[in-house]
Amino acid sequence: MRLVLNAALFCAILWLAVGVAGATELAIDGLLGFNGGNSAQVGFRVADEKRETPWLGRFAVGYTLGDAGDGYKAAEIFLGVTPTTNPNEEGRTWALRLDAGYRFKMERDHEVNVFGGLRYAAFTGKFESPLGRGNLEVTSNPFGLGVGIEGDYNLGTHTYLLLVAGIDFYFNATIEGEGKSFSPGDGPNEDGFSYDDVNKAINQPAIEPMLMMGVRYRFGG
Repeated sequence: MRLVLNAALFCAILWLAVGVAGATELAIDGLLGFNGGNSAQVGFRVADEKRETPWLGRFAVGYTLGDAGDGYKAAEIFLGVTPTTNPNEEGRTWALRLDAGYRFKMERDHEVNVFGGLRYAAFTGKFESPLGRGNLEVTSNPFGLGVGIEGDYNLGTHTYLLLVAGIDFYFNATIEGEGKSFSPGDGPNEDGFSYDDVNKAINQPAIEPMLMMGVRYRFGG
């Protein structure tokens, strides 16, 4: 969590500094929708206010609630027990997104652009422990890539309806919980579980489609 907040603060300061430096249009986005689960996102965009260049940059922080995975298998792998009922579970993901975009339609009241860039996720899966000692927490921090398309439509002074669709691809990452750690390529441990077994049981970010809607506010211009 601290890493997410520090990165968000750094990028927000950078975003403001770039905007002050020249004839740059700054915008802030708020989005709700689906990104591998119920998701909310706040983004900051830098673009050419004079629309002489189609290139733009965007940084965003997202939060997603979704399925943590197979509670039975998670308990077997990390606790060494088999539950009699399926444990309650919940997956939470903080995601950082850094994109470059290209505006192929640039009008004052309407824009369409494509984008792509880097992703970083901090995933936590919580499972109700069958041992009655609180929740089992499983974590991973994968990196990834993402692409998409977005369009905004003028609603009033500086305010735009924003529609976004895309997909994110995350690489397999180390999965940890209860003092156990499984990295990509690991074979069976002393309990007989390999990384592939754990990866099938835990829904860490992998291929995450995105469909979101919200509001963009453009400063100045």
